[in-house]
Amino acid sequence: MRCKSKIYGQKGVTSRTIAYVAVQIYFTLSSADEWTQLIGKFDLQELFDAILGLFEEDEESGWTEETVKWWNKCVVLHV
Repeated sequence: MRCKSKIYGQKGVTSRTIAYVAVQIYFTLSSADEWTQLIGKFDLQELFDAILGLFEEDEESGWTEETVKWWNKCVVLHV
């Protein structure tokens, strides 16, 4: 079985990857039995959008670049 990063040709982590991972972790740790956008009153799309917003709002400060660089250094992609 090929990993998704290889299937999609992903060479590194992006802000969207980080947001996706956060949503997947929240879902996995939740009590939901199957995929759903709402877990109780918590909206996973809003979580995804809020995380992307953090990266987009702070592009000028260097935080975005430093954070993505850290993820690329510390998170192993099996490509």
